[in-house]
Amino acid sequence: MFDYALPDFGAKNDTSAYANTREPSSWANESILESYCHSFLKVLRAGFGENISVSATIFQEKDTSLPVRMVAVHFGSLARDDVQYEPITNPDLMARLQELNTKFMDISKSKGGIFYQRVVRVYDSARIDGRIVPTVYLIKPDQVRYWIRSMAFRDADDVAADAVQWQKHELPEVDLDKEPIRG
Repeated sequence: MFDYALPDFGAKNDTSAYANTREPSSWANESILESYCHSFLKVLRAGFGENISVSATIFQEKDTSLPVRMVAVHFGSLARDDVQYEPITNPDLMARLQELNTKFMDISKSKGGIFYQRVVRVYDSARIDGRIVPTVYLIKPDQVRYWIRSMAFRDADDVAADAVQWQKHELPEVDLDKEPIRG
């Protein structure tokens, strides 16, 4: 709050809250997104128990940066580390965003897709170590204010609420060892 919210009060978009998440000195320094991911996972473990197997992946662009960042939270992952990094090129990231946009448009009733919204959560699956695991993709602008820890708490609460809502509805069993059906 003292680092981002209070300095932003009354300012005209020139505070550190509007800065990019990438450190200019090194593209590998992802401390803001890493802190966000650890906080997100902490909330999920507090709500569903310490034994829940969750991990996060921060997608790092190797080339020039897009104005958005993408993080994936994997449920059922047996990753060694809570937070992993996945280097990705701009064309690969754009292709993945386009694929997620198609899935989002198939499920969502909103108009415009993920490219017309500031903050998006897309529920999908990912292949990790030969297994297909449920995954939530978080796509937000590349500004510090979207990736601070308090936003992680809020976002994790929303994802947890969605999971509880799904458990209340009787959904068909999904075989996670099979490839997901592509639309």
